[in-house]
Order: sequence, then structure tokens, then C-alpha cells
Amino acid sequence: MTDTVDASKEAKWSLIFWWGAAVGVFLYGLWCVYDGWINLDHDAKTFNQIAAIVCFAATGWLVWQGVKESRQIKEQAAKAEQGQQVQGGESQAQLDDSADKETSSK
Repeated sequence: MTDTVDASKEAKWSLIFWWGAAVGVFLYGLWCVYDGWINLDHDAKTFNQIAAIVCFAATGWLVWQGVKESRQIKEQAAKAEQGQQVQGGESQAQLDDSADKETSSK
């Protein structure tokens, strides 16, 4: 039970990290769009135009990585929970069989 709670907290913080990073990079990309295409009163417009494209691509990658890592954490937690159920006692099939035997003997 505690492993499941720990895994869900880990998955939650993983998403917070990846989505937070994605939001930060996306906002920087928006600033680069403003500075590269809207405000043309400076010499760094080419850098900002390229940086905007890179930032938006990085945002997509960060979101993809976050979702992928969250799914992996959830899958590992589910496998660990299944392993504990089998090792920790009787399986559900064994419990069902013993319940059937008790009802048939009455």
C-alpha cells in the first residue's frame, strides 16, 4: 500500500517537474517570438527567431518525456503491487477456491 502511495507521489512530482519545465521553456519561446518578430528595434532578432523555434520544439519534447516517465512510474508501481499481492499471501484465485469449498461443504 505504501509503495503505491509513494509511486503516485513520485508520478505526480515527475509531472510537475516536466510540465513546469515545459511551461518555462514555452514562456521563454513566447518572449523570443515577441523579441524576434514583433520588436525589431535591436540587433538580436535573428537569435530570438531561431530561439523561439528551438523553444517550441523543446516544449514538445519536454511534454513527451514527462508523459513517458509518468507512465513508466505507474507501470512499475502496478508491477510492484502485483508482486506484493502474490508474495504477501494467497492470490485472489486461491481465496475464491477456498470460499467455494466452504460454501459447497455447508
